[in-house]
Amino acid sequence: MSVIKRIADCVLTILNFKPPVEALTEPPEADDVMGGYWGNAIYWDKCDMESNVYNVHGFKPFDQMPEVGWFIEAAMKTSTVWFRITSIEGCRDPHDMFFANVVPVWQEMNT
Repeated sequence: MSVIKRIADCVLTILNFKPPVEALTEPPEADDVMGGYWGNAIYWDKCDMESNVYNVHGFKPFDQMPEVGWFIEAAMKTSTVWFRITSIEGCRDPHDMFFANVVPVWQEMNT
């Protein structure tokens, strides 16, 4: 499957997002946001279309390293989606890098 097709599938999944049963009643306060700048950013890796789990990686200063349960806000073209970190793994080299699994918990359409 081509990278463009996989990215398109992930975007369609986000646009067709249906909150899980334990959905929130209002958008959570974000602990972090997607994107950023060198040395302080979170990037998309891939998504599992069946389980609705998204993989991200990032680089954060030691005192800002994300934790399980944190919310990440992702501004999209037509909506903003909040994701909850469900697992995270830090790296030894480089020490400021991490890999995480996130799941969508809230979506607001842009006006």
